Amino acid sequence: MAEPDAMMRGTLGDFFSISREKGSEGLPTLSVTMHDGLVRRDSIDRKTESELEDGEHLRVRPGDIAYNMMRMWQGASGLATEDGIVSPAYVVVRPKKMIDPLFASYWFKSERMIYLFWAYSYGLTNDRLRLYAKDFTQIPVEVPPITKQRRIAEMLADFERAIEATDAMILAKQQRKRNLTFQILGALGPDVPFAALKTVTSINASSLSEATDPNFEFEYFPIATDLNDELDAAGWMTFGESPSRARRLAKPGDAIYSTVRPLLRRCFRAPDNPKAVYSTGYAVLGGGEKLNPRFLYHLLTSPDFERQINARLTGSNYPAISAGDLGEVSVPLPPISQQNETAELLDAFDREIDLLAERATLLREQRRGLMQKILSFDHKHQSAVMEVALI
Repeated sequence: MAEPDAMMRGTLGDFFSISREKGSEGLPTLSVTMHDGLVRRDSIDRKTESELEDGEHLRVRPGDIAYNMMRMWQGASGLATEDGIVSPAYVVVRPKKMIDPLFASYWFKSERMIYLFWAYSYGLTNDRLRLYAKDFTQIPVEVPPITKQRRIAEMLADFERAIEATDAMILAKQQRKRNLTFQILGALGPDVPFAALKTVTSINASSLSEATDPNFEFEYFPIATDLNDELDAAGWMTFGESPSRARRLAKPGDAIYSTVRPLLRRCFRAPDNPKAVYSTGYAVLGGGEKLNPRFLYHLLTSPDFERQINARLTGSNYPAISAGDLGEVSVPLPPISQQNETAELLDAFDREIDLLAERATLLREQRRGLMQKILSFDHKHQSAVMEVALI
């Protein structure tokens, strides 16, 4: 007779069935995302048109897990929490009675499972790898009994809820700051002068020349490729090996403004990093005698500034604004003392937002570490972690 806590061994086909149930009219269309699991397609920045009829999609029911065949080895799977339909290019797996669906959704994101999904995917190169349903079912695994699965899932769900609550606080703070910025700028009065940005600030004042020493080493900050709110470095490189867009230089405190899809509000303050080089997809804006650079930074996401930017955008897939057109945008110039007060008030909001963002990052790191420990099924580590969590 098996021990109550004995691991169950088999293949994923022993624990999950492949569902090919057809969709039906009126159900929401869901999409698998890399970071947010299975979400409604109309809630994300993705084209929603489809030539397929609802009945040509696959049906998902609460508790099912859908995965992207081409990205399963990168973690592209998600748990269904509602009835819906998904692309027939996805695979829908249905946990059997000995598997807790929430546990499975976390388990599929663990390092061990990601490795196995990669190992059982087929393709000549990584961008062509696909994990077909028949190969999914052949993956050998071991899994704890369902009582322990549910305890693990609840522990990880607690972290998930804490992260979601922190993210919600960040969004609320950002919206409050935006509303306050609108109120402050709207109350400036008719006597406050306006001026074209190019007349009161420097735009891309300094760049690396083609004569730069090929061995000059720097930290490169490219245009972000996802919808994050951080200025991420691509790493250290020499001028000789760097991409042609690695040219912009900035002084500490300058505003770094993305001219590609600028309405995503990717703007940052340049850190005190003399070895930083930025993509030419960014515009570097310095202050001037009449314009406090900290006040300028907050203007970049104000409603009036964004309205003017939107009117000057070119391109459809990747709308952008040129440095010349950016320089034509007009900005208010209240007295420097008032600019300083406004900047200090809005900076305080940013400090609060940064603290919350640090908390969210820490929670995600803790969740990741917890997942690797308790989903490795190393009995020694798993028991110790679970005992602490249950105190």
